[in-house]
Amino acid sequence: MGRSESFVITAKAGIYRVASATHIKQPAFQFETPFALYARYRSRWIPAFAGMTVVFTFFILLSPALASPRLHSTSPPAPMPPLVFEDGNGAQHALSDYRGQFVLLNLWATWCAPCAREMPSLDALQKNFDLRRLTVLPLSEDRGDATVGAFYRSRGLSHLPIALDTAGRALSALHLHGLPTSILINPQGDEVARAEGEADWTSPEEMGVLQAQMGN
Repeated sequence: MGRSESFVITAKAGIYRVASATHIKQPAFQFETPFALYARYRSRWIPAFAGMTVVFTFFILLSPALASPRLHSTSPPAPMPPLVFEDGNGAQHALSDYRGQFVLLNLWATWCAPCAREMPSLDALQKNFDLRRLTVLPLSEDRGDATVGAFYRSRGLSHLPIALDTAGRALSALHLHGLPTSILINPQGDEVARAEGEADWTSPEEMGVLQAQMGN
């Protein structure tokens, strides 16, 4: 100890410094006005602001692409593998039963949040299409029709059939990367388009691609 310390406060050009030392050489800390801070760091702020502007502009320009339809053509069309499933009453059906019409096969599950959000738009899609022209077939990966039936009732889905992948083979047979996935099948039984992920089937973009694929 044995040494006295002095505290000196100086003010100059709007910059306030407080120093503590026997011989004041450098300030211990300082407070600066906004203008002084700007003058000190403007060489850093200007590039940062310019970078933020570029990023913001990029997202503005990218937004139309983010809203683009998910349904994309499968080229060349691929024959669908044989699939067998059960309806809500336990009766067996085959995908080949739908030959002669377009089918939008949707792989989903009640525990899949994007699937659950997508289902009302699929219900609306079926409402707008004659079954002889297009059948929307949601094939559930749930185990048990009671779960799917309860989900339908809770969401007010009244235009979609209940179909269960009881054998659990659809995901591997169709080489899916995840749920939901929708596959458009032509009247000859070939996959002509696929949408991976949640889609809004009531949007003009999705409807336009779907109708183009169907030749409307």
